[in-house]
Amino acid sequence: MSDGYDLADALNYIDPAGLTYDDWARVGMALHAEGYPMETWREWSRRDYRRFHESDFESKWRGFGHMTGDPVRGGTIVKMAKDAGWNPERPHRALSWDSDINDREPRRYRDPAPAPADEPAIIDPSMVGDFDADVKPIYPVGGAAELSAFIEALFEDGEVVGYVVDYTEKADDKGAVKLVPGSRGVYTRTAGDIKAALARGLDNGIGTTHDESGAWIRFNPLDGTGVGNSNVTAYRYALLESDDMPIGKFAEIVRQLNLPVAAMVHSGGKSLHAIVRVDADDASQYRQRVETLYVRCEKNGITVDKANKNPSRLCRMPGVTRGGKRQFLAGLAQGAADWDEWEEWYATETDELPDAEPMSIDLAGERPKMAPELIKGVMRRGDKMLLAGPSKAGKSFALMEMCAAFANGLDWFGHKCTPARVLYVNLELTEESCSARFYDVFNAMKAGNVETVIPWNLKGHGRALSKLKAALVRRVLKTGAEVIIIDPIYKVMMGDENNARDMSEFTNMLDEIIRESGASLIYCHHHSKGYQGEKRSIDRASGSGVFGRDADAIVDMIELDPDDKARNVRANIKQCDECTKTLNAAGFEAAWTALGGKMFSSGDEALRHASDLLEPDEMKALTERCRDIWKKKDSLTAWRVSYTLREFERIAPTYMWFDWPLHVIDSKLAEAKEAGSEQSKGKSDGGRKKESDQEKRRREVNASIASGVSACADDGVEPTRANVLSRMLVVDGKKPTKEQLKTWTTPKKSPWCEWMNVTDGKEEGEAGTIAKKQNGTPE
Repeated sequence: MSDGYDLADALNYIDPAGLTYDDWARVGMALHAEGYPMETWREWSRRDYRRFHESDFESKWRGFGHMTGDPVRGGTIVKMAKDAGWNPERPHRALSWDSDINDREPRRYRDPAPAPADEPAIIDPSMVGDFDADVKPIYPVGGAAELSAFIEALFEDGEVVGYVVDYTEKADDKGAVKLVPGSRGVYTRTAGDIKAALARGLDNGIGTTHDESGAWIRFNPLDGTGVGNSNVTAYRYALLESDDMPIGKFAEIVRQLNLPVAAMVHSGGKSLHAIVRVDADDASQYRQRVETLYVRCEKNGITVDKANKNPSRLCRMPGVTRGGKRQFLAGLAQGAADWDEWEEWYATETDELPDAEPMSIDLAGERPKMAPELIKGVMRRGDKMLLAGPSKAGKSFALMEMCAAFANGLDWFGHKCTPARVLYVNLELTEESCSARFYDVFNAMKAGNVETVIPWNLKGHGRALSKLKAALVRRVLKTGAEVIIIDPIYKVMMGDENNARDMSEFTNMLDEIIRESGASLIYCHHHSKGYQGEKRSIDRASGSGVFGRDADAIVDMIELDPDDKARNVRANIKQCDECTKTLNAAGFEAAWTALGGKMFSSGDEALRHASDLLEPDEMKALTERCRDIWKKKDSLTAWRVSYTLREFERIAPTYMWFDWPLHVIDSKLAEAKEAGSEQSKGKSDGGRKKESDQEKRRREVNASIASGVSACADDGVEPTRANVLSRMLVVDGKKPTKEQLKTWTTPKKSPWCEWMNVTDGKEEGEAGTIAKKQNGTPE
């Protein structure tokens, strides 16, 4: 049981964000069992915006009513609150109805309850000065007229008003003596009777007051039989007060918040008492509205005294003196007219959404203009694009190619890019590795302009996007970037990537970044596990389907399994290109053109013609480079790029090789099957011939060594046997041993020995170092 405690008050000491899910639910069960309204649990839960979800909140609450067994009771909440510092027996927490509202100790718990996450603050309290409001009496002289005006503003003539004029002395814990109400006071007279009596003077109206203590009055009407909460007949007003801030600042924030203030009373001490209209129908609604009032005021800079929640509370009476100072009326009927008007005003002020306006399209005129295209046929300025693919698809290289295309107005994956400044958010590579990759990509693409690409290297500084957002927007605005590339997105992801609600919040934040920065946004994400061929491209990205439905453009990469003929053709083309480049550099461009240039059936034929023009040493070097190209053809990966577009018509897939460090378009790959498909495994009549176990193992060994060499390049370390071994993939389900790697890289045992500086009998660090030829090294 709650033993008579106000559980709503106890909740002020319990932070929902610090509870486990079970304890959070137990609070709801206890409130339900004790008869509190769902709104009490809802408003408290909103302090933890990650846990609070409006859509399923009511169903959880209803479910508490169908639980069997011993119910969770209010004592659970009481214990949680006491453990957090709540002490209802202390004077400032369990005041009697007649207690002096100024007779309180500083509270140990000062952490204000946060406003709902979807309500931003209206006021920046740092922009409000201590003396921005000039707090003055609205009546030049205090007395009966001032008090009569206060009663007139708050009560109907027939309503009973409670007040206290006698006092007693009370010592606090430090021995200081304070003057507090000496009794329950008067609570049987109507407002009309009091005003009539005040016409004959203050003492005739309310009796003898005392200058030492001042006097107190209740701001809600009573039933004439007592002064407790149960004696309140109309839950019309709430008391808003702060002892911890200058009265000029307090009054100015109250004014800027447009609060529906019925009266503002100076206490004659250090605070103002704002009597705020809440217009509640009953005690439950009163509790909810007072909580809403306090939460919003805290969020906008008022350090609210939360001990004033009771509807039967006393406030200082205007028109009397206290210690030689006036308790005076500082304002009447200011701000919104009532609670409903203020709610509407507050909602409007915090609504950051655009207005809904009637359509104004001239159907007989020109078609409305769209945003300019950023990548022709793929995305527009202000759009979001997702690049998705499996690990080792060269996604980072693809994004760096995109940077070069934006910087130089080149094609990316066959699509023309509009020149634009790019902020490349690198979350995965070291700064040195990132720079080296950009160097390789820009040189390979012959992209001369690098100045409009701004890398932001954050490896080791990753954090949730909610914490990175402000810094990201600042850098976009500072650099003038028109495109943001985040590589990869999982490094800044918030919440559970498989939870649709979490991902909806996350992608909404991406929209906020676009809106606040004015830039387009492109992000990179990996595929989910398993074979992807049977999935639509929109469903391949790992995590919730929100990813597939959020971006304006999805560019999806899926691996292909090309046959040997396709690899041979690619190697022949590269050999011809190498021959062309070498002969042009040697000054034989005209002669080479006369021989037919690239129009040869194979690299061997091109080499035979080149041998007629080059010196022996030059020809030997060219031959070695061409042999190297042929040997590396099996390490190339092939890809089909599919496009899911919101702003454009459907376009055909792009087929390409990842030939380090670039992706190279090859339309002939359209005939290749998807890697991992039944056809590529040789289980269909139309597929490739099934590999023998020996061939499969040889390919697995080559792929493992290639991955180790590539990882060394990524990490910026010397590709020695030891370094390669520590980075290799498994072979036959196990990590390779040092002896196995030595066997695989020994001359005459494997093709790898022909492009690695490995000779029999040599150890690491001497001739046993793998050749530092990074061009052509698999990713």
